[in-house]
Amino acid sequence: MQFLPRHQPKYGTIIALFLLTSCGQRLVSEIIYDGNQYYERHEYAKALVFYQKALAQDPNNLIVENNLGVVLNELNQTTEAIKYLTAAIQQDQKDYIAHYVLASIYLKQNKLDLALAEAITAQSLNKTESQVYETLGRIYLARKEYPLAISTLKQLIQIDQYDDNYLVLLAQAYELNQEYALARDTGNEALEINSDNLPAKELITRVTKFIPTP
Repeated sequence: MQFLPRHQPKYGTIIALFLLTSCGQRLVSEIIYDGNQYYERHEYAKALVFYQKALAQDPNNLIVENNLGVVLNELNQTTEAIKYLTAAIQQDQKDYIAHYVLASIYLKQNKLDLALAEAITAQSLNKTESQVYETLGRIYLARKEYPLAISTLKQLIQIDQYDDNYLVLLAQAYELNQEYALARDTGNEALEINSDNLPAKELITRVTKFIPTP
């Protein structure tokens, strides 16, 4: 089964927040800002150029290392992304963003033990960030630990109850755990938010045949 992709960039608002915490050189801050503007427009290659310029001027800048890791991940340059995200964590072990972006990379690489460790760390550092719970839920699904996936994704829905794609992800977890009625009902909740959600419609069609008629 193909799990739902996230079509919007996952880390754009996070990058912007990092800028607000910057207290480094003004010139470096301006370069970071320019990079962030390109990132928000999904022009990741251009954003990368600016982050690299900023790093050249301030090689130990935590914000730049983090942003480089995030944008390199978007460009599928995962080896370099891991390098910068790891460097960011070495500077600040409480950098939950670096932890869950690393988790998402390890998930794509099917390094599920590493992915789980990073995601659990991210969750311990931030219990209100929806993307942390999404990443952890996807890891549990990949590990076929469906009850844990369901529990995690239910927490995700509590954080963001109006995201139809999150609801479909939970519905998929119910389906994989053979809880077909709950899968159907959760899929219908997704359709109440977005009636055009095709994966929700497909899921409901799949699971309905397993639900006994009254």
